Amino acid sequence: MRRLLWFIVPLLFALAWLVGRWLQPDLHLADGRDEQVLAALCCEPQMGDCIYALPQTGQVLLTISPHDAILPMRPLQAAVEMSSQWQIESMVIVGVNMEMGINQFDMALQAPGYWQGDFILPLCAVSRMEWELRLFLVNATDRLIVPFRFVTQN
Repeated sequence: MRRLLWFIVPLLFALAWLVGRWLQPDLHLADGRDEQVLAALCCEPQMGDCIYALPQTGQVLLTISPHDAILPMRPLQAAVEMSSQWQIESMVIVGVNMEMGINQFDMALQAPGYWQGDFILPLCAVSRMEWELRLFLVNATDRLIVPFRFVTQN
């Protein structure tokens, strides 16, 4: 029985290691780009622009308007200014303190380095909601996920 345990236990560890390696996310995308998820920036878009300093490539300036009415179920517009080396794949908004699903919105290029998109925050049962707006940026070699966090009050 002990010999069988000496065989089975290492076999189970090896199997667990292989399954873990298989399930581990690959940060090298199928299109050859390397993906980097940046740390979330907490900002107050109600007070003005949110500025995220990108590693070695400038900054992303996010404006949500109207500033005085960032509330659920109201039409909002996001404007993004950044280096023209980056393109926006999409904008995703998720709830942080409550699961609100994945809300994906398109951004349209208006001028070199200037993007705009319309969106609506989902209605939530709690009065104070924390949101994370994620910009998915790509260029020829890289993909960045730039998260902005902000709070709304009903």
